Amino acid sequence: MTQNQQNAIILSGHTNGCVCLWSPNLPDPVVKILTHATTVSSLSVDYAGNCLVSTGLDGKMRMWDLRNFK
Repeated sequence: MTQNQQNAIILSGHTNGCVCLWSPNLPDPVVKILTHATTVSSLSVDYAGNCLVSTGLDGKMRMWDLRNFK
């Protein structure tokens, strides 16, 4: 789990490979992203808040552009 410092969105990685973006104002995730086929092991967001890097137990690192998700 990590926080985007630019907009206070909380990102949580799950065992099914999904990353959920949570807003403090909403009860449901804003966005769900299927990032890996296995468990998400770590998440990181850049200082500008635009890029998400996720790693999974499948041994892959994936980079996501967060500006494309609405």
